[in-house]
Amino acid sequence: MAKSVMPNAIVLEVLNKHNYVDWSEIVQSYLEAKGFWDVVKPSNPDDHDHDEAWRKKNAAALHAIKISCGPDTLPVIRGIRSARTAWDILEAKFKPQLPVIVKSLYRTGGDQEKNANNGHDKQYEPFFEALKKNEWKTIKELYTDNPNLLKATLPFGNIPVLHHFLLMTKAMHNVEDMLVEMLQTGPTEALEMKNFRGATSLAVASALGIIRFAECIVQRRGDLVGIPNDLEWIPVVVALGFGRNHMARYLYSVTPLRVLSTDHDGKHGATLITKSIEVRNLDIAIDLLRRHPDLTFAKDIYGRSPVYAVACAPSLFYSGHELRFWRRWIYNTPQGDDIYINIPNQNDGQATGKNILWSVLMGFLRALASLVPKLLGIQHLQEMKLVHVRATELLFRMHKAIETADVNKMKDGLVYDALFEAVDRGNFDFIIKLSGVKIELQQGFDDKSRNIFMRAIQSRQAEIFSLIYLEGDEIKLSTSVMEDKFKNNLLHIAGMLAPPRVLNRISGATLQMQRELQWFKEVEKVVPSSALTSENFEDMTPRDYFTMNHKDLVIAGEKWMKGTATSCTVVGALIVTIMFAVAFQVPGGNNQDTGYPIFVNKKLFKVFIVSDAISLFSSTTSVLTFLGILTSRYSEEDFLTSLPTKMIVGLSTLFFSIATMIISFCAVIFIMFRSASWILIPVVLLAVIPIALFAWMQFPLLVEIFMSTYGPSIFNRKIGIKLKSLVDEMLYLEKLEKQRPA
Repeated sequence: MAKSVMPNAIVLEVLNKHNYVDWSEIVQSYLEAKGFWDVVKPSNPDDHDHDEAWRKKNAAALHAIKISCGPDTLPVIRGIRSARTAWDILEAKFKPQLPVIVKSLYRTGGDQEKNANNGHDKQYEPFFEALKKNEWKTIKELYTDNPNLLKATLPFGNIPVLHHFLLMTKAMHNVEDMLVEMLQTGPTEALEMKNFRGATSLAVASALGIIRFAECIVQRRGDLVGIPNDLEWIPVVVALGFGRNHMARYLYSVTPLRVLSTDHDGKHGATLITKSIEVRNLDIAIDLLRRHPDLTFAKDIYGRSPVYAVACAPSLFYSGHELRFWRRWIYNTPQGDDIYINIPNQNDGQATGKNILWSVLMGFLRALASLVPKLLGIQHLQEMKLVHVRATELLFRMHKAIETADVNKMKDGLVYDALFEAVDRGNFDFIIKLSGVKIELQQGFDDKSRNIFMRAIQSRQAEIFSLIYLEGDEIKLSTSVMEDKFKNNLLHIAGMLAPPRVLNRISGATLQMQRELQWFKEVEKVVPSSALTSENFEDMTPRDYFTMNHKDLVIAGEKWMKGTATSCTVVGALIVTIMFAVAFQVPGGNNQDTGYPIFVNKKLFKVFIVSDAISLFSSTTSVLTFLGILTSRYSEEDFLTSLPTKMIVGLSTLFFSIATMIISFCAVIFIMFRSASWILIPVVLLAVIPIALFAWMQFPLLVEIFMSTYGPSIFNRKIGIKLKSLVDEMLYLEKLEKQRPA
């Protein structure tokens, strides 16, 4: 049946979130025809007598506006009594606005607009007025009569007209075809016009990510792909900067290599690579480096080289992520297309009721199957692994360029700076894969005459420092006796305080102090005995230097330990008092003849007695342990093992005493109310809460202290196994490179 339209309907379609432009034009025409428009948009808003005639016109106009609104838009003006106010509210709410991206590309201002108005010809005024009102039919007619209108600059905002059209397509899709026609037939001078940030029309289209527009512009003005804006970004870099990866790939395919190569100082090419690294779109960077390896050493507009940008991005590699064991298992599992659940379409017959039901069921299962990778994090891990694989190939390209480069070229290309930056950030994969099969990391020095192992100690990068275990005795000895320009040896540097970003990853000042001591002790095993008494420029031995730099951390650790021990002592003492008193007030009382408890032969009574005794003894042990912490002397060495061990014992016994206290209480309840299950079940469930609460709040701390004290060492003496796998990846890429046809 055809859709009916009321005979008194003002609009064909009530106002919704998408049709304001057409709706407002129709309603405005209706109000003008009825003579009501002057109350909506009066010529002088402050001049109203508000007489009876005006009130009637206002009511009629307001009624026309409201009955033209839909169920989603009418509540916006519910309760409004002024037609003008209602119209302004709807306009502000539903009129298409320039997309957010406009605010990042343009700015407007009173002075700018005033200056622009003074410089424009009168012939543009109808065109500008139509633009303000979004009257696209009028705009099309005016452009057909005069295509040079595209060369104008808007008086409101000082924006090139063509740029305005490009930006409006994000808010109004119905102008896209008209704009394509303008791009194909309009004056080419309009395409090269720049906004206040020096962006051409191609740069604006790149930021918007509309490839259709970019293709039209490139066909007519291909040279625009190499024209940068005021930020020195060429269009392909603009596309990457705004996250338009598909647009970036298209623009890269049409950008001449001479624009990106080192023949033009390589600035644009290096910027494209560093921006690709920043946004993790590495396929462009890999292809460009394959064509122009020398871009490895070129500087981008910010003075960084591509190799330095990779060093600053440890998340490009597996070592830059801390994955839980099950995520590591998924990551290391070969992940092809079979990782997704594919359900074949079995609805090949006629659309019977059974087939329709089957189709709906299959659609539901497909949707469920597509959610599985997301829920399990498989899809994220796949994307992460793809980035890691591409980053390895990117480093391989850089490694090939560095192999044939001289020292000066490597210095100019910030290769040595990148190496030390990678050490500071813990970018282990970068260090190994960049150096390839030759691990000559100790040969470079920074501005303080520190080699890579000294920087690893300074930055507290245990995995990188562990590379020293792979060196021969001669090289290891020469490294261990090295001094920087301040006469600091390896042990002096271990005596420095770790960077804040490293300390902040460790819970509590006590564990931070423990980790600092572990570093000092480990480096002490590497250096010769003479290094223990060697003095730096401050006339301090490594131990004195360590004490001076860590005195505040010792005070903070002592404060944390005493605060924790004091709080736990109060809890433990309270449990001791309760459980001692309960032992002499057994449930049911004693037999008057024998003096033994009445329920002495009950199994639950035995559970009560045993759990009470265990709770009493463990809480007593906990209190004594925490008292030992409070009375400790808090020397530096105590933070290594003694104090953490006491904290482990104290927290463990306190947790055990709380658990057995709850068990003892539950046993009494079962004895007294063994036939009333409606009482027992809620009590048991509630009894679990304090145990779970304590475990949730304190157990992670207990585990962290235990692992830090007795867990695996942070220093990997078997680093060669991991090193071999990383080198094998580079050798595999080398093999593929040799098999590549010329």
